[in-house]
Amino acid sequence: PVGAPALLLIPDRQCTDPALNLALEEYVLRTFRQQGDFLSLYVNAPAVVLGKHQNVAQEANLLACDALQLPVVRRISGGGTVVHDLGNLNFAFITNQTLKNVNNYRLFVQPIVELLRDYHIPAELDAANNIVARGKKLSGNAQFTTAGRLLTHGTLLINSNLERIHKALAADSQKQVVSRASRSRPAVIANVNSLRSGPAITVEEMKMALQQKLLGNDFDELKITKRDWEEIHRLAEEKYRSMEWNYGRSPHSSVELVRNGNRVRFQLNEGRIQSVQVENNPALEAQLQFFSGLPYHVPSIRAKAKSLQVELNMDAETVLHFLF
Repeated sequence: PVGAPALLLIPDRQCTDPALNLALEEYVLRTFRQQGDFLSLYVNAPAVVLGKHQNVAQEANLLACDALQLPVVRRISGGGTVVHDLGNLNFAFITNQTLKNVNNYRLFVQPIVELLRDYHIPAELDAANNIVARGKKLSGNAQFTTAGRLLTHGTLLINSNLERIHKALAADSQKQVVSRASRSRPAVIANVNSLRSGPAITVEEMKMALQQKLLGNDFDELKITKRDWEEIHRLAEEKYRSMEWNYGRSPHSSVELVRNGNRVRFQLNEGRIQSVQVENNPALEAQLQFFSGLPYHVPSIRAKAKSLQVELNMDAETVLHFLF
């Protein structure tokens, strides 16, 4: 799918930091414009990864993510929310932008489809640009363009913890979020290994098989200097670990929850709680107003609640129950 690509290496080939890996993709996309096309194959530690235009309050079950110790990170491409872990393989193509390749996911992922078929999995690309097999989603894909360059990246579930994914993204029937954000499309997901009749394949084995399929033995490695790595780490810290990017970029929204018979309403603006109201319960409303202006972020709310334990008539976990 890419001509004369260089294999883009992750530091010591063992980096699983989602913020750093997303920063690496963006830095290479914006900086290495004359060096050709690149392929990156990497694995992230467990994390929820939002699309650029999504609302974190709609997409993730934030209390579950906190309990599961899953950070929420926002990428620069569109598309839906996914959960990465060490059983999921991420792939990224960085190429020149052309009329032929924008929104042409098949150009990039067809070799992945073919590799899965080599493993006797009846994979295909569906209308939403997902790789599916037997009615189940194995891979989601997204694109981002800038200054004549194109990033096409996606996931491949090989041996992921599906129970954790379901918990992290579980909808709450007693919580309604209204916003103009792009919503994820519900899908039944499956691991590659669950669809194979032969022995299980590891993520590393799939990575090497895919590298061979896409690059063969004729490729160069992209050389990233120490100064480049300093800039990549700076980008990771200032953007991909920041509250402003990961939470604050969520579109304005209205939230309504029913908790213990109480109807709690508030607005979220730039990822922060605004104007908490509790129907027919002014005492609870006064308590929850302490959290107006704070990021809609479980650790931030918990820390504030613990600091207000003298003023509050409830503990931190009860506050979280009413707001999340």
